Amino acid sequence: MTCRRAETHRAFRVPPAPRRHAPRTSTRDDAPPPNCPPNSMCLYQGENYSGTPEYLPIDWAGDGMNCQVAESVFRSVYNRSVQTQIVFQTGDCRGNRVEIKGGTGVRDFSYGGQSYIHS
Repeated sequence: MTCRRAETHRAFRVPPAPRRHAPRTSTRDDAPPPNCPPNSMCLYQGENYSGTPEYLPIDWAGDGMNCQVAESVFRSVYNRSVQTQIVFQTGDCRGNRVEIKGGTGVRDFSYGGQSYIHS
């Protein structure tokens, strides 16, 4: 019977590529973006409230059942209400999420948002 010695290889560890994370919470802005109507979620295709805006009504139900879906992916959002809304990466209010408190916004979603719902 012959025993074979296992050869050891040194593996070079390659660091993972940096990942862009979504903001966990919104940040308070001094004032809402121009033309953002009261009691609306103001969604923008570009960062810093730029690009084509889309204004959608707030989900006042608060039961977590009324998913609001945007027409296109948005990169910044402002919640011009007093209610907290949760923004999602997908169009079905599932997956990565960020809470947007009333009177606050996010100027740059690294992944883009597609839907929101009352918290």
